[in-house]
Amino acid sequence: MKLKEYPLSIFHSVRLSLQNKNLWAKVPADTAPIVVSLTSFEPRLKGLHLVIRNMMEQDLTPRLIVLWLNNSLKGKIPTSLEKMIGPRFEVRFSDLDGPQLKLIESLKSFPKDLVVTCDDDLIYPKNWLSKLYSAHISLPEQIIAHHCRLIRRDSHGQLLPYTQWNWDRTKSYVDTDLLAIGSSGVLYPPKSFDQRVFDMELFQKICPKSDDLWFKAMAVLNDTPVRWSGYVFEPIPIMGSQRVSLKKSNVHQDKNRVQWNQILDHFPELT
Repeated sequence: MKLKEYPLSIFHSVRLSLQNKNLWAKVPADTAPIVVSLTSFEPRLKGLHLVIRNMMEQDLTPRLIVLWLNNSLKGKIPTSLEKMIGPRFEVRFSDLDGPQLKLIESLKSFPKDLVVTCDDDLIYPKNWLSKLYSAHISLPEQIIAHHCRLIRRDSHGQLLPYTQWNWDRTKSYVDTDLLAIGSSGVLYPPKSFDQRVFDMELFQKICPKSDDLWFKAMAVLNDTPVRWSGYVFEPIPIMGSQRVSLKKSNVHQDKNRVQWNQILDHFPELT
């Protein structure tokens, strides 16, 4: 975390911890046709109730919030999270383990719903979900992301380092160039992906640490464009949640470029 983020993190963590419990009790009548889906792992479970509380205070109410966990975590759910389980929030378990779990099982369980993914270590603005949904209304058959990167190549067609996959929001790009970044939130309409999205053996082989890249490839193979929501914000990290992170290898060690090249090797039609 950056030093400037600590005061905001503390403030919102305390605020969310004092949230009115009536928010959990029943599903409002005016819900949106959205399932918010996320996953986590043991080191982050202690603070995860803050993420769920943050989802429950959104100004647009999703039909359901689902937390997917690996089967090894049965019996390890903290009380702070367990007491929130009810009509608005469910915990489900899977044989899968890894970042792809945030979406894969919800695609199977809710094939006709809009699925929105979020991270397990961030606090978002209260209009985070409504901004995604309003962009979806305008572009109903496209993947909507609050944050994107641009897959960039040099003059010889070789991938540039991931840290150079930046983009200028004022310019338009070919849809296949935009990469939805899951940490800030992404909305997926039904039938966004090629059916090979469920091939977890292949995922583990060519792209084990980057669900963003896997879902991007499966969207391109299905001719589903990615669009930016048009909303700019900075999510607030939850204190202590950043000690274990894929960012250290995927970004700082440039593993995202390695994995995208492995995807291209397996699916040459993407080039």
